[in-house]
Amino acid sequence: FTEDCAKFLYTAVQNNLENAVELLVTDGVDVNKKSTEFGKMSPPIFLATRSGYFRILETLLQAEMKPEVTFNNQNLLHVVCHHFNNTSVKMSSRNPSVDYEKCFNLLIDVCDVNESDDLGCTPLHYAVRYRNDEAIKALLNKSSYIGAANNFGEVPVGDMSRDVFEDFLDGCITTNVRK
Repeated sequence: FTEDCAKFLYTAVQNNLENAVELLVTDGVDVNKKSTEFGKMSPPIFLATRSGYFRILETLLQAEMKPEVTFNNQNLLHVVCHHFNNTSVKMSSRNPSVDYEKCFNLLIDVCDVNESDDLGCTPLHYAVRYRNDEAIKALLNKSSYIGAANNFGEVPVGDMSRDVFEDFLDGCITTNVRK
């Protein structure tokens, strides 16, 4: 029974069936169970994030059973930040069910912003690589480490836009007004 429910949930996510996902999650389906029928795969929440299905992602995040946000040395922020390239953004603008920015905003408080993937990259590495200034600022505001070197010795601050970094630093400065 639980294997069938896992198949149903994965299929519902795969086909962007928001109501079906909500019904299955409400009924207590294990949101972390992976269906063996499809071979080796990631949990449904990773499929939702990879697809940009922000409503389904929100439903899965609100499940009574908390979903795993890390799988195969990658967290959901890594996944969503990979989609900040121009092609994904253009494609998502055609489908109102797909929005990687909304997925990012749902995940910024859920995932470890300093977690490294297999390449030693943090979500900040990918946000910088794909020049998503808003994501960079959000990650910096969540204390993402700018000096984290990946396996190639690259640090996010090395490729960060000067203007974005200056804006962030300007926002960090406060003064004591003396009278």
